[in-house]
Amino acid sequence: MVKLKLVPYKIKLKNVELSGQGNPVYYNLNTINFSDIIVNFLDSILDISVDGDTKQAFNCEYYERDPDDVSLIKGVLNCGYFGYSSKITHTESFDTRRKTVQEAEQLNYYFVLKIYDNYGILLLNRFKQSGIKSKFHSELNQYLQNNAILPSDFFLYMNPVVSSGLADVKSFAKLRFLKDRVYRDVERQYDPENTEPTPVADTVVEEKILKVSKRAVPTIIDLIGRIMNNKDLKGYYEVDDVSYDDLKVDVIMNDGSSKVIQLSDGFEYNESFELDIDGDFPTLDVFIESSQLYFERVLAGCE
Repeated sequence: MVKLKLVPYKIKLKNVELSGQGNPVYYNLNTINFSDIIVNFLDSILDISVDGDTKQAFNCEYYERDPDDVSLIKGVLNCGYFGYSSKITHTESFDTRRKTVQEAEQLNYYFVLKIYDNYGILLLNRFKQSGIKSKFHSELNQYLQNNAILPSDFFLYMNPVVSSGLADVKSFAKLRFLKDRVYRDVERQYDPENTEPTPVADTVVEEKILKVSKRAVPTIIDLIGRIMNNKDLKGYYEVDDVSYDDLKVDVIMNDGSSKVIQLSDGFEYNESFELDIDGDFPTLDVFIESSQLYFERVLAGCE
């Protein structure tokens, strides 16, 4: 079974020079026929590109434009890392081979994009700890700049949106900051039979807990406070310029239940909405059918 997490994003073209705090200036996407631009961009990445700096192999495997709605585009992206070798084992015959440093394990990442006048809503998936948002964003921005499609003072933003279900938060219990580190235990660090240090592969998650106080209100609390104050306006909210290394927020909901909100890699919050797909990675049609209700809910909530 394959578990895919769905993450929605809002795409906007923002004038960096004219946008003051609280007074952003955005570009109308239909003015530049953004739908055609996306199609041309996808055409440009059908062939595999290899990034020697990030050690990534990336391409668009397939895409299609809805024949009844040219502003709706969906497809499959491939991305994976190379630059290291590993042993590949067949789990039934136990035959093995070595993956070479030149080979990349490219995973499927599905996307659905709906374009409106002033913004677009993009749905991507994550698989385990891997995602495609940063790579897709950087490649699209590079394409826009290389082809001089946008004025120099405009930049494409791709911000996550979060559910107004956070408005049901009653109180905050604690904030937990997490990081991986190696064991400090001297017995684990050194081999008693040898004076040379022995590397230890095991790591432990170090957790720093902060109790929430009224005197020091973190950004996340300000964020959810704004959502609570405007919970009747929208179903989903954009999170702009918020970044954390790795953070878990323990909250108490209005119904008395507890919930953990995990924030990582630039505030990626997806309500733990997962698709359970039997067998291997699905076809694009199966993915679209399985995610359609969720995507429609996000579209309606962002209006």
